[in-house]
Amino acid sequence: MEITNKLYLLILLSLAAFCACKKHDPAPGSYNSPGNNILPTTKKLTRVGDSTNNNQFQYDAGANLSQLNIVTDSNPSLYTISYINGLPAKLQSQYFSMNLNYSAGHLIRTEITNNVTNNIESMQLLTYTNDQVTEAVHYVKSVSSVQLIPQLKFDYEVAPGGDITKAFIYLWDAATNQFIYEGRNEYQYDTHANPVYPLKNFFSFSDSFPATPHNILTENSYDASGTLIAVITYQYTYDGDGDPLKAKRIYQLPGRWQEVSTITYSYQ
Repeated sequence: MEITNKLYLLILLSLAAFCACKKHDPAPGSYNSPGNNILPTTKKLTRVGDSTNNNQFQYDAGANLSQLNIVTDSNPSLYTISYINGLPAKLQSQYFSMNLNYSAGHLIRTEITNNVTNNIESMQLLTYTNDQVTEAVHYVKSVSSVQLIPQLKFDYEVAPGGDITKAFIYLWDAATNQFIYEGRNEYQYDTHANPVYPLKNFFSFSDSFPATPHNILTENSYDASGTLIAVITYQYTYDGDGDPLKAKRIYQLPGRWQEVSTITYSYQ
């Protein structure tokens, strides 16, 4: 099976589906999906990732996240976080700012702005139905102007506890001015609370670590014809509190190569 450039892009974007499933941070013990037998950790996550790609978290005296350091290919980017009415409102770095906008506690729009030009470089719009996210549309700036154009859309099926079960992926076709269906991702989870989930509003900057209520076990990616094109599996090691210490991530292209990496978790 030949994997086209467009389908390869879908594989790279597969984890982006998790970043759109965002709502105001839950109170302790609010992971209430059926079958959940472990309450969320009271520990603060301070680091998640591997040696070259990871997120590092710093908290203020009130236990709010104050700084987020995103390390990509060993290159760090530090963001300072400000709040309005208890909700994270802005992430500020040297070159870019990310503004978060809410309605009824739901994150409905994010905008990434260039600090030098003040131009909006990209935007994400989120739609909810019955308190669950059902659509996320991503926009980027046109190369030839400051106009934002659609780029990517996800339609979601979500379990009662908030875990995404299916994400249907669409790419914008400029020739026809419409979204074209390109494939879907399907997910399965365990019953352990995900320590990344309380920090989900910050994960538009990083698609590498799923920010769902529970820890993902498998992700199957299919193209538009329904052919399986990629499988990602996670194997967790938990501590006595049920919090993950590490996860072995196996990325498999059927009939092709396999990539194995290890995510580690640190707490305070």
